[in-house]
This record gives sequence, structure tokens and C-alpha cells, in this order.
Amino acid sequence: MVIRHWKIFLIGGLILAIGGIHFSCRLYSVSQIHNVVLKFFYIPIVMAAFWWGIRGGVAVGILCAVVYSVDLFCWPASPGLRLLNPLSEILLFTGVGTLLGWMVDHDRACRIKRYEAEERAEREFRRSITDPLTQAFNRRYMDKILGDFFTQTRRGGKSFSLLMIDLNGFKSINDHHGHLAGDQVLRSAVQTLFQHTRQTDFVFRYGGDEFVILLPETKQDFAFSLARRLKQEFGKLSFRNQENTPFRADFSIGIIEFKSDFTSVEEMLTKLDEALYQAKKETAAPLSQGFGGQTGGEGKSETVAREIILDAIRTRGKAQRRDLLPLVTVSKSTLVRLLDKMEAEGLVVQIGEKKAAFYALPEPKQGAKRP
Repeated sequence: MVIRHWKIFLIGGLILAIGGIHFSCRLYSVSQIHNVVLKFFYIPIVMAAFWWGIRGGVAVGILCAVVYSVDLFCWPASPGLRLLNPLSEILLFTGVGTLLGWMVDHDRACRIKRYEAEERAEREFRRSITDPLTQAFNRRYMDKILGDFFTQTRRGGKSFSLLMIDLNGFKSINDHHGHLAGDQVLRSAVQTLFQHTRQTDFVFRYGGDEFVILLPETKQDFAFSLARRLKQEFGKLSFRNQENTPFRADFSIGIIEFKSDFTSVEEMLTKLDEALYQAKKETAAPLSQGFGGQTGGEGKSETVAREIILDAIRTRGKAQRRDLLPLVTVSKSTLVRLLDKMEAEGLVVQIGEKKAAFYALPEPKQGAKRP
């Protein structure tokens, strides 16, 4: 009880102590001290006004005035002392408590209004940049953030990577299981992205069933590992429609890292979209990295090289396809480590030393060596 209401007991104790000291000074005729002690009544008044506002300031001010009035009743004012001075002290006690309490209440009310206004502004801002269905950032905010990152990186900032995610067969999900089930898939996809990305990453709804993840200070190899993990985690989820029929969903991912040769955000998004298209085209390899930064005809050469590799893999049969397809999804630095395995599968791989392009041809006979 005492601990819970310690403020009340503290102020009550101060008033009684100050009143007792003032009473003792008057009792023993120490006139020089009792006038000084009288000013100490303002201490509990100020404390009450600060803690409880105008109600506390007025209540404690009146209480101090009552204690002082008892003192005046016991020792009436002498003929040489004007009655105006004691009465003015009583009025000052209540007046100071009222004024200070009003000031404290007014300041608190202003702070509350300012805090509520900031909260409303924050909610409106979040609503303006957030997709209402998935709670991912919307396309308009993506254009701003991606433009800022692109400009900073071109000026010498740290590189970044992008993932573009597209749900496979989403229209079929809506047609066969209903739009409510489709909304559930969209929300679950974004929750999976939120759970397995960092606080510094940005998840945007690019449009419809497409999403973009911006990975600051991230190389393409790490982005590819993240994409693989995201696909694995989302593939573990199971959904049910209104008829309680279970179904699953998956998505394809395109990956790209910022290159100094990119001239605009639109060019980078175009390369990213091409990587996503390549991933969706090859259903057995739902991850694909975009290659940017080449000049002249090297970008086209790499596109042709990809097609050559895929054709070579198709000619080798479906049994080897699962092992060989990672060739077109890994970064070029990882490609060298796959060469021995490719040769073991009977496939020759040649890497251009300057153009950093690669291509593959079906091995016509046994014992072929890498050039």
C-alpha cells in the first residue's frame, strides 16, 4: 500500500513536517525562521502539480493553506502586522498550485496531440507505400527506393542485388481454388519472404503475382543462395480452398546484381525480367541469374550460349538434365568447379577467356578433353 501510493505519503509527510517546524518556530517566538519555513510549503505544491496536474496542484495548495490557517488561528496577527500578508500567502498557495497544474496539463495535452498526429501521419505514410493485401511495399515506393539505391551505387556506393519472384500457375490457382485461396497464397508468399530476409532488405509487390526483393550490399552468389532457400521454404507450405481441398504452390525467381554498365533502373529491371522469364521457361530450373554489365555484343553472346547449353542438355536426355541444369543458374565464378562433373556426364564446356561467356556442346565420343 505504501509503495503503491508513495507519492501521496511523501507529499503528506512534507506538509506535516513543514507545518510542524513552522508551528514550533511560532511557539518559541523564532520569528526570523518561521517566515523562511513558510516558503517551504511551495515544495509539495510544485511536486503535486508536476505529478497530477491541476487537480493535484489545487488539492495540495488548499491543504497547505489549511495548515497555515490553523497556525494563524493559534497565533492571530498582531496589531502591528497587517492581515493582508497571511491572507495573500493562503491565496498564493492555491493560486500557484492551480497555475502550475494547468501548465503541466496543457503541456501534456499538447504532447499527446502531437504524438497522435505523428502516429496518424505514420499510419498514412505506411498506407501510402504498402500493399493492403500482402503488406509488402507497393510499386510506387519501389520506384523511389530502387532509384535512390541505383544513384548511390553509381556514385561509388556498395553494390546490391535484386530478386524477381513470380508465382507459377497463379491464374490456375484462382480458377480452380477461388480468389480467396489465391489471396492466401499471395499473403503466405510474402510472409515467407519476410521471415527469411534481413531487416535491411526491401520486399515489394511489383504487380499481380510478382514481387521484387532488394538486397543492399549483397553479391549475386548470396542472392542465389537466398533465392534457393526462399523457394524451398515456400514449397513446404500447403494450402486449402473453401472445399478443404489441399493444394500447393511454387514460384520462379530471377536474380541480378548491379553492374556499372547499367545506364538506368529500367535497364536493370529489363535484365531481371529476362532472368525471370528464363527461369519460368525452364520449369526444371526455377532459378535464373541475369547477366548485365557487358558492352557491345557480349550480352547477346551469353544469351546464345545459354540456349546452346540447354540444347546440349536436352540432347543428353532427361536423366542427366537434373545434374546439368545448375550450370545455367550458378554464377560464372562457380562455373569452373562444375567443369569436371560436366565432363563426367559426357559434355564439353568451353569458356572464353576475355568475353567471360560460356557454351557447351554434346560430346560425340568418349574421352573428350576440355580445351
